[in-house]
Amino acid sequence: MSNLSRNAANLVARGLALLPGEAPRRVIIELRGEYPLSPPPAPFGLPIPTGRVETLGGLKRCLERLADAPEIQGIVLLPNGFSGGLATAFTVRTLLDAYRARGKQILAFLPQVTNLSLLLASGADQVVALEAADMEARGLQARVNFLRQGLDKLGVKMEVERRSEFKAAASRFTDIDFSEPERRQLKELLNDLQRQWVQAVAAGRSLSPQEVQSAVDDGLVEPTQAVSSGLLDALGYEDELTRTAAPWPRAARFAPPRPGFSGPHGVGVVTLSGTMVPGESRQYPLPIPMLGPATAGSNTVTRALRAAASDENVRAIVFIIDSGGGAAVSAEVIWREVSLARKRKPVIACFTNVAASGGYYVACAADRIIASPGTITGSIGVIYAKPDLSGLLERLGMHPRVIKAGAHADLFSSDRALTPEERERLERLVDRTYLMFKRRVSDGRGLSLEAVEEVARGRVWSAPRALEAGLIDALGTPFDAMNVARRLAGLPANSLAWPVHAPARYVPPAKVAQRALNFLPDLARLSELGLWLLGPDITLS
Repeated sequence: MSNLSRNAANLVARGLALLPGEAPRRVIIELRGEYPLSPPPAPFGLPIPTGRVETLGGLKRCLERLADAPEIQGIVLLPNGFSGGLATAFTVRTLLDAYRARGKQILAFLPQVTNLSLLLASGADQVVALEAADMEARGLQARVNFLRQGLDKLGVKMEVERRSEFKAAASRFTDIDFSEPERRQLKELLNDLQRQWVQAVAAGRSLSPQEVQSAVDDGLVEPTQAVSSGLLDALGYEDELTRTAAPWPRAARFAPPRPGFSGPHGVGVVTLSGTMVPGESRQYPLPIPMLGPATAGSNTVTRALRAAASDENVRAIVFIIDSGGGAAVSAEVIWREVSLARKRKPVIACFTNVAASGGYYVACAADRIIASPGTITGSIGVIYAKPDLSGLLERLGMHPRVIKAGAHADLFSSDRALTPEERERLERLVDRTYLMFKRRVSDGRGLSLEAVEEVARGRVWSAPRALEAGLIDALGTPFDAMNVARRLAGLPANSLAWPVHAPARYVPPAKVAQRALNFLPDLARLSELGLWLLGPDITLS
């Protein structure tokens, strides 16, 4: 939204507030969805909206307006539709704490008590749960489904070359259990994330961290246990809290935005979300193994960075990163564009849920790196993974035959194994890429190569540990990153920040359906992408 349209919308909203009517005492705030910072662009290049998307920016503006409304006493928080990551939950909790610090009341209702819902609700004045609520706040776990034996039965082998011992993104395909280094780093990571969760819940509930951890370790089975331990205040029903409350869309006119007009200059926000691949960013109808439901194409991301760097109204760039990495060539291309943008204006990298491996690589050229509490980062290393389907194809009676003009033209083919000579060539290539990665970190963070090696080797870090290791500059939310960007650019505190997407490219209607089905060719191309900079392949719950 431009400054002109934003200011015009503010005037209209303040006019609606003058109409007759009685403001509700409380407003219902439902937390639904993953809560990205801002709405993503329409998929497949279509210039049409795809429905309402809940965002962190929208929540922040909503809470600020409610905090300024004297007739509205507080909110009723319903957080069980929240599906964002741990770092996003910490950001939402920060926004809620800031709202409560303005003297407003928060009542929270939990039909289910999960790690995330309890984290979000624990800062409320009163936390009420359903008497029949499922108690799922039992701590964090990392779960990996090891596939080696199943793949062996199918005749499928995964050829892996990695640097170094902690780089375990493909271990599910090659092992049947955690390696000792992987087990050690995951245990440390989980302990760090659990400690942050416990401290946040304890602060919100006026308990000691020891009391919270003891309640979790005792095994919360009944909601009455959570009440007696102080994690909950009472048991009840949602309607008992929402009876005198109104949903935000109906109450919005009683909480008009703040008056005042901001100038044309502000902060441009560029987002990288998903696995990095060459070409364009894509959304898939089904998640792809090792790629996920979406990819961040290097062409798309670099066009957005270029657009922000060349826009005279954008005086600083905040680069939001939520990615476990991807193709090395994509990371290098995006890193280069960040380097060029930094020569023209300040660039602040901000990590959300995951910024590991290639996700860390692309941030090294930024002026500052800020990571949200709950972020998983690091994984400075290289991994190459290629399936060998020759055994499966033999069982199926399929016999691929190749005529080639070069000795290694089919190097990355998935229908055969690597030869010893090709394995040696690949090892040299992985070594070269690992050294390049460490040099990017060394130059960007002002560390010697020896110091980088100490924190590299594929190891993943929690945000506080990354801060201690010098991999990031500060802990904070995306909004903290925007404030740093404003300060470095000499912008006023009330200057706007807006998303900068890659310039739209026209997509002929006939190609829209084709794009929707591109997940099949992309799956086939997975083994051709060669070197990958991939972060931890784990599921936290």
